[in-house]
Amino acid sequence: MTRDPALISVVIPNYNGRRLLGPCLDSLRAQTYRSLEVVVVDDASTDDSCDFVRAQYPEVELVARARNCGFSGAVNAGIRASRGAALFLLNNDTTVDPGALAVLAAALQDHPEAAFFASRVVFAATPHLLESAGCEFSPEGDARAIGWNQPVSTPRFAERRYVFGASAGAGLYRRSLFDDIGLFDEDFVMIHEDQDLNFRAQLRGHRCLYVPEAVVYHQGSATIGALGPRRVYYHLRNRLNLIAKNLPSGLLLEFGPRLLSAHARAVSFYALRGEAGPALRAHLDALRQLPTMLRKRRRLQASRRVSDTLLRSHL
Repeated sequence: MTRDPALISVVIPNYNGRRLLGPCLDSLRAQTYRSLEVVVVDDASTDDSCDFVRAQYPEVELVARARNCGFSGAVNAGIRASRGAALFLLNNDTTVDPGALAVLAAALQDHPEAAFFASRVVFAATPHLLESAGCEFSPEGDARAIGWNQPVSTPRFAERRYVFGASAGAGLYRRSLFDDIGLFDEDFVMIHEDQDLNFRAQLRGHRCLYVPEAVVYHQGSATIGALGPRRVYYHLRNRLNLIAKNLPSGLLLEFGPRLLSAHARAVSFYALRGEAGPALRAHLDALRQLPTMLRKRRRLQASRRVSDTLLRSHL
């Protein structure tokens, strides 16, 4: 497939999000940057999402999947179906500031050293509060949003800076990054799949730039729900998978006590909240997936380009 270097492909995974798609797609129609391709990947919705997109947004490329495979699989299908040399991955429960993609397109040109870019994501209901200024990974094994619930006016969130990675709900990626490190790991299904990709990018020496002028408004957890057993399960299982697959042995030994302590606190929190069942299933399934993660780990660690010292400086 021929790639257009000026084209940004916006990939939106959707599952039963008919009520969300209108505002999201309208905000893309309003972008000042016009060289856009919009791809909606419908992950076997049972509402009328597909009919709605076909009728109301004929300019949108619709990829309708017959079977639901989760966020990772849907995003990968959209990446494969798209034509742009850069890809903006976007949750369906977002709206995008009219100038955001123009800012990101300029950042692509101005920062050739960066392989991917994090937007400034704010809560749609409380836009004075930040949801994410990029992503970080802590020595306690926490994969988390930078600046969560802090005032947007905080000075350090108003400047461009390099961060560990981007949220796949509002991140811009050069296609060359995926060519180098691969697509999203579909074994993660959902939750922390973007942190796995961030970690793989860091191991290969790729840089992520936070671009605060590119603003995205996010409802948050509109598809999976803010809490509940499924979120607990994937959060804990994929937290373990993320560490087993990506964290180099030297850092694993160095951070081991902190990792175990933090994970025990997380499990206790969910158990006290009455969600011991999904927490237990998460650990059992992580154990079942461990041989697969270790095989992937061997390939990743053999191909990494950065030292433990450099990686530690990014945590």
